[in-house]
Amino acid sequence: AHLLDAALADARRRIAYYDALLSEPVPNIGRRPGEPETLPGHQVLLFSDVGDGELAELWGRIDDRTRNVGILVPGTGTSITNVGMFSRDRTRSFAEHGDGSLAMITWLGGDLPDSVPLDAPRRGYAEVLGPRLRDFTAGLGLPDAVGVTVAGHSYGGAVVGVADRTGLVADRVLHIESAGAGHGVRTSVDYPYPDTARYSMTAPGDVIADVQGLEVGSTGHGADPDTLAGVIRLETGRLDDADPHSGLVQGPGSHSAVFGPRTTAWQNMYEVFTGGVVRTYVEPQLRVYPAYPAPVVVPVHPMDDPAYRPPRLDIP
Repeated sequence: AHLLDAALADARRRIAYYDALLSEPVPNIGRRPGEPETLPGHQVLLFSDVGDGELAELWGRIDDRTRNVGILVPGTGTSITNVGMFSRDRTRSFAEHGDGSLAMITWLGGDLPDSVPLDAPRRGYAEVLGPRLRDFTAGLGLPDAVGVTVAGHSYGGAVVGVADRTGLVADRVLHIESAGAGHGVRTSVDYPYPDTARYSMTAPGDVIADVQGLEVGSTGHGADPDTLAGVIRLETGRLDDADPHSGLVQGPGSHSAVFGPRTTAWQNMYEVFTGGVVRTYVEPQLRVYPAYPAPVVVPVHPMDDPAYRPPRLDIP
């Protein structure tokens, strides 16, 4: 009975979400004069209800005013029943910021892991989804003048890494608290297009750092993108980028907190998506304090100092 109740609840959640996709008013981002402020339904580019479901949702528009398109891949635990929250709360925020020349796409191209400890270490999901993401990106048929960024969060980073390893064509690739650079990737020359601009960010204290770069048997997702040669690591910075006295984005909660719209991390993501100016990461200093039976080593992040200004870099 419990299994039947769970299946029924899942079916009801799916139906409610499908209804919302068809009829829920959504912001008409980048609207022209005289157009309505909302659209009567979501802009769905890909849909399937098989398994955990598939969905690609567009925020904004792709037309003659579009200068950049970002594709954002979610991570473990995402399915058709909850991808709407990821799309609304995270992907949409980037498209709504600015002058409407950035269009954003949430991409859920099939089954992702359900459990962090049981499923997320397995590379099989990424091996299936990576080529699908590569083909979806190519299938958009965007003009050369439009900058394309493909980004993945958590396990979504492993998916992006496999897409990259199997021939993804993009102007920029961004790993956000990423599980790995893609199985089999140990250097940027393992990618068919080694000169693609690649960026990564992992906040201090995010537990995903404990598994980045680890591969044993059928588990693991390639090199740690934060230390991979040819990848530029970005600063995750402060909870409020405008406040130099704000606390840092750090600790276990930082895995999702990087998407806070006031954070340095969010600002850096936006700058990658739009080809702007990013703040790059500088390693913390290590302070050693005498103690028994062993000295205590404490990392001191440069951004702990309110006067610190991280190095800046123009995005090509």
